[in-house]
Amino acid sequence: MDYEAEGKISKWYVIPYSDESCGDDRLACSVHLQKFALPGDYHYSDYGRERMILVKADTNKVVNKTEADDCPWLSLGDWVEDDLDTAFERARDTMGQRGAEMKVPRFVIRFGKILFQPKRKRSVSLKSFSNGSDVEDYLSNFYRRYHVNVPDSFVEATLNDLVPKSGLDFDDKKEHYAVKVYDRFGSHGTLLCKCSAIEGDEGVGELDLKKIELDKERQLDIDISCLDKNLDLRLQLSRKRFLLPVEDDERHSLRKLIRTGVVDSKEKCGLRWPLGRESPGGRYRVDEVASSTGEVTQDASLRIPELTMQLRDKSKPIPSADMLHDTLKNSKQQKSLFPGTKILYAKDSVFRWIVAPDDQDDQLASSIRLKEFSCESIERKDGQKPMILVCDRAQEEMNEKGNSFDKSPWVSIVQKIQEDLLASFQIARSEVSKDGEQNVPRFVIRFGKILFQDSPSINLDDVNNSSDVENVLGLYKKRYYTNVPTSFVDAVLGDYVPRIGLDFVEEKENYYVKVCDKSRPHVTISCKCRVTEAVGELDTYKIELNELRHLIADISCLDKNLDLRLLLSSKRILTSLTDDDKDSLSNILKSAVIDSEVKGGLRWPLGKESFGDRYIVVGVWHTKAKTFSNSSMRLKVRHADRFDFRTSTGEVSQEASLRVPELTKLLRDENLDLNSMIDMVRDTLKLIWGHFLQWEGSLT
Repeated sequence: MDYEAEGKISKWYVIPYSDESCGDDRLACSVHLQKFALPGDYHYSDYGRERMILVKADTNKVVNKTEADDCPWLSLGDWVEDDLDTAFERARDTMGQRGAEMKVPRFVIRFGKILFQPKRKRSVSLKSFSNGSDVEDYLSNFYRRYHVNVPDSFVEATLNDLVPKSGLDFDDKKEHYAVKVYDRFGSHGTLLCKCSAIEGDEGVGELDLKKIELDKERQLDIDISCLDKNLDLRLQLSRKRFLLPVEDDERHSLRKLIRTGVVDSKEKCGLRWPLGRESPGGRYRVDEVASSTGEVTQDASLRIPELTMQLRDKSKPIPSADMLHDTLKNSKQQKSLFPGTKILYAKDSVFRWIVAPDDQDDQLASSIRLKEFSCESIERKDGQKPMILVCDRAQEEMNEKGNSFDKSPWVSIVQKIQEDLLASFQIARSEVSKDGEQNVPRFVIRFGKILFQDSPSINLDDVNNSSDVENVLGLYKKRYYTNVPTSFVDAVLGDYVPRIGLDFVEEKENYYVKVCDKSRPHVTISCKCRVTEAVGELDTYKIELNELRHLIADISCLDKNLDLRLLLSSKRILTSLTDDDKDSLSNILKSAVIDSEVKGGLRWPLGKESFGDRYIVVGVWHTKAKTFSNSSMRLKVRHADRFDFRTSTGEVSQEASLRVPELTKLLRDENLDLNSMIDMVRDTLKLIWGHFLQWEGSLT
């Protein structure tokens, strides 16, 4: 349960208001309370009290609207400004580490419905009001609760319509279990253990403890009744509290308790404990799983990363209400100049970030830290240098420690992601190719570095194992950077390729022209081209759509200089185009001028980068790739020169990746041999650790 912080601010507003001639207390329409039923909702129907919502009494009445009515965020920003300033200052003053707690402020806007219940069981008058003061006086006799369970139709409209229109890109997808554990002897009472499901030794679903939190402190709740809309809003500022560090014996006891839980989709909340195992010792007891009521809900919320980052950075001023004002306004008005995007994610896609090797070294805290990383393209985009995770201990010292670092990290990595791999393999295999489109699943391992966006209020001083690292850095925004140093490429070509027994296959030079199809928002057409030497023009030999990603597993390798990304995706190849589509794309490609002096290697005469009202060039790549292979793997080393027309930015990079042809072949077979596929992933990671990750060069 969340609890209210001392001095918590709680307010309620009704919008829209009427024009000024009616007085400041006038609503734009008459309102009344209406009975409201929530199917399957148990905990609001206490003691037979009726649940009510506030609605317009005259739904067909037309009123004279002012600018404030059409743009309610104008009034809202003024109303909440003082309360936001006060709450933000309190959050800033109390954030950071306090003993064993880490406090991190978070601001969120939640969609839902405000429910009213009478404080005493009695019949409720449904008379209408048109004066704000009368409404407030009458409803002071009611409890006000915020219900976050939104309808399926709203979720579908959000994903299929509102997300594309707002220019939002898919970030990640997570599935976790929240187990509330009562600590009989600890000072914190109830611990919230966030877990993910893994496959146990006997093939039974088990829980893996990821993060230990305490009850959130709610510092600000501003509820907004939106009379002319079907949903209401809640502006909420709270402090997430993380328990760090946890003593080894405590963590061991909690892990043991969590691991005895059985993942069972037939049970409410999806978990159960064998009789007596929910409280194995004298200290910890499973108190609740997600919700003891068994209610199934779905909710939707918005966050403002810029506001949160500024709030957590004590070197910057307190965020202003203008940031909220702009967000509410932009959520309705913002449109993308170029609607096409590069990346699509499947409906059941999975994103995982893990730290390897699994480490239980009490000296880790003195060795691990975040370090600034120079990257011009990202600095230009984010306005600050990204961070990388480094471990300062020398390799010789790690070896002397014996068990300091896991000697077979590929085993624990596959164990952590095995369930996700199995599910994703099956989903990728079952993807049905649409008319004119062929889906080709592929699995690739990319070398690179995981970059973290800085958050000054969080530190790593008290982490003592890889799980703590994952808990703390789970709060950071991460991206995967595939540009590897020249020295790594030299080591690959000069040492690892001959040592592993890879043979040279081919060298290719290609141009990729990224074209946005305005008739299909968020679809990017990629035309893969060669240069026809005789005429010096582009010759298209393959046309693809955005790749569809099913699984991303990013691995921070603590004792190595590079990280890994495991990617399962489907290439979507266009197999048929109408004559009009072919002519349109051909006109754009024939207009391209090959120019080694420009980023991306291609340019267009003024006005020729688009054709009609449908197609427009949004990016170009110029790549030179060398491929090596043997019976078990295929290595590609690529030099890429990219330019993005949408942001007018470009970057030259060197990239290296590995594929397992036999695994890809199994993905395309009718009968999946899942056990063999998992073994292939494990064996490939073992080879990578034994050769490619032995590189000792510098990232800069």
